[in-house]
Parts: sequence; structure tokens; C-alpha cells
Amino acid sequence: MFAKTFRNILVASSLLIGASLLAGPAALAATDNGEVTGTVAAVNAITFNPATGTVITGGAAVPAYPMGTLDLQDNAAAGWTLNVQSLNGGELRKVGSPTDLITYTQLKTGNIGASTSASVDLATAATDELLHSSLYDPAVAAGVTGVAVTADIAVGQFVPIGTYADTLTFTLTSL
Repeated sequence: MFAKTFRNILVASSLLIGASLLAGPAALAATDNGEVTGTVAAVNAITFNPATGTVITGGAAVPAYPMGTLDLQDNAAAGWTLNVQSLNGGELRKVGSPTDLITYTQLKTGNIGASTSASVDLATAATDELLHSSLYDPAVAAGVTGVAVTADIAVGQFVPIGTYADTLTFTLTSL
């Protein structure tokens, strides 16, 4: 009986030691980690698409005269500003005759994301006027297109037939 018990203990011990040797290497584990990074590039882009050939009725008031449209995109974390300047100081001048002109006022744009907007009178040539300012705005970061740019033409401006033009320069600045 002693021999049978000893043999059972010996077999059980052998199985236990064998199982631990087999399980030992499988129980080992190693870990490693690393930081994954990505970079978002700065985006600051603007395109002004001027209106051409829009008819003006001599002497008539024209509220919201179409000047063109803007496409813009800016993803600056601190926000952005949009300025405008007029080559002719807020005047549509007859091509070939700078004495014939149509004055316009209240240049403004449609909504651009959640920005604060203003209308401006461009009484001084080549002077930047603030049209919009904004903190970071996801809509503008994604890009906004087809934003209407308009101005008001006052009544009583009788001018000869012809083409009248001004050059507008829009500046989008990342803050």
C-alpha cells in the first residue's frame, strides 16, 4: 500500500512539475508602447471671384449691388481676420475715363461661419478695412465658398454709357 501511495504521489508530482514547465514559457509577457502623432498643416486660402457685366441703371439706387463672391479657408487656432481695400477708394470708374465714376458704399459680405462682420465704406484708396474677425471656426477651417460680396449704389449718379470698374483686394490673415 505504501508503494502504491508513493507511486501515485510520484506520478502526481511529475505531472505537476511537467505542467508548470509547459505553462511557464506561455505565462511570460512583454509589452511596449509608442506615441502615435500626426500634424495638421496650416491652411490660409482666399479667392475673390469678381462679378462682371452687371447692369447698373443710371441714376437709380442699387442696394446690394453684386461685387462678386469669396471662397476662403483658415484653420488658425487663434482665429482670423478678413480685410478689404479698393484701388479706387470705393468708386467704380469708367474704363478709359477716370473722371466718370459711380461711388459705392456699405461694402459687405454674407455670413462667414460664426465671424463678426462689418460693412465698410472705402473712401480712401488702398487702405485696409476690417470686414470680418473670428476665433477658430470649424466651418471656415473646412472651407466656405460662394460668400456674396455686395455694396450699395446711391440714387442720383447719372453717368455716360460704358464699363465701370474697381479692383478689390481681400486679405485673409491667420491670428
